[in-house]
Amino acid sequence: MKKLTSAVLVIVLIGLTRFAFAQTALPDLKVELSLSTDSFQSTKYEWYTGTSGQYRLVPGDVITIPVKVSNNGQASSGPFTVEISLDFYNGNKLTERYKVFTKKFADLKPGEEARFDQNIKIETSSGDIRCRVAVVAMEKDDWNDSDNSQSFGTIIYWEKRFVTDYLRPDLEIKLTSPQASRHITKTVHLEAVVTNKGNVASPATEIVLKCKEKDKKKQAVPPLKPGASFSHDFQHKWYTLGTKKCTARVDSSKEIEELDEWNNEAEESIYIK
Repeated sequence: MKKLTSAVLVIVLIGLTRFAFAQTALPDLKVELSLSTDSFQSTKYEWYTGTSGQYRLVPGDVITIPVKVSNNGQASSGPFTVEISLDFYNGNKLTERYKVFTKKFADLKPGEEARFDQNIKIETSSGDIRCRVAVVAMEKDDWNDSDNSQSFGTIIYWEKRFVTDYLRPDLEIKLTSPQASRHITKTVHLEAVVTNKGNVASPATEIVLKCKEKDKKKQAVPPLKPGASFSHDFQHKWYTLGTKKCTARVDSSKEIEELDEWNNEAEESIYIK
């Protein structure tokens, strides 16, 4: 009886093995998508905001979405089509089906991969585009169709304020003196340097210097291009001893809308002995 059971088992195993080998080899297509620095070559401004997932985009910019399709199966795929669908969101609310792109392929052999780029033209000042990539219209069966499509959530998020902040001047002032201490009645030099650290030119303004026991002094500052600086040497004499604190402010009236208002003021102290 045991011998008969063993024989039956062997026959069943042989049958299953033959069935497995007799199965038709199938393709196995997988789609992938990723943005990289190469995706943002056609942009008007510096596209990276410094925060992950946020971009500085304006209407007219062109963003490239790179898509990869690979065949990880054991048979050629035959003809198929890849579809990229883009949805436009406002918060978590779908506002419109933005665009749908398709790309047709004649065949993809086992182990091969195909890449293509899909360009998107930005048409609004703010936006949130979410994406889904899928293999559609495939003639053959796929061994594992779970990776035939992927939803990538938000791939591009931009706001008008990112550009507005970027296109502001940023005046930084520094106040220094070559003399940390100075004899009484001797001239004290105080150098104020204003630098535009923003991305656009700054309009004309002024420096206001106020030191202990002294009246205010003012100095006009010309318009400054991005990265340009202006310096002025203020001079004072003191006839009393002790520490004299000085404060220099640029754009003290806050007429210029800047990226950063906290660097408009600088301090320096001189000890009169």
